Amino acid sequence: MSEAELVGSGIEDGLAPSAVIPAFLQACPSLAEPWREHLVSWGDDERGIYNDASVVAGYLVDLLVAGNHGELSAAFAAVEGLLAIGDRDTRAMLIVGVIEDTQNISLNRGRNPGDFGPFLGPETAAAWDRAQRYWQAIGATSLADVVRWERGVSAASRPGIDPATISDPGLRRIAESLQRPSPPKPPSKRGPLRRALARLHLGG
Repeated sequence: MSEAELVGSGIEDGLAPSAVIPAFLQACPSLAEPWREHLVSWGDDERGIYNDASVVAGYLVDLLVAGNHGELSAAFAAVEGLLAIGDRDTRAMLIVGVIEDTQNISLNRGRNPGDFGPFLGPETAAAWDRAQRYWQAIGATSLADVVRWERGVSAASRPGIDPATISDPGLRRIAESLQRPSPPKPPSKRGPLRRALARLHLGG
């Protein structure tokens, strides 16, 4: 799958990326404070749409952890609407930025990205699935792997940085968004007694 297939063509003269953050701020009032902190941290420097998208992604994971399903539903309703009317750059901001970063940040925080499933509209769910398959197909565990693959170089991941060791919240979120650890293993279906018997049987 190419990035063009991941993102899609969008609508010619459709909604531009500059409309994405205002749409999220309107849908989700509690994003206002994280967004203000993001603007302050960058000052007059050029942020870029993907750094902006990372703020939204971290916010979505925070909403999931907090159990704020009302704003989470509103946020993904905004994603669904923006994907439908956005131009190609807007779709890239949402899929390569918000969706991929949400998946990555979730995994870095030990959460299952599948927990977002109930909040995804049809177009968002399809993009969500494509993003997961895109990373899996190329064996990527970091954005650097993705860039290597797009340049025709095989992935050669080095051990990632543990985001928990980064004290600055903004830098920690960026580190979380740039790498994709393996999904957490599902809990064992064996009860304590069955696990103990299995260890005895295996001589452990």
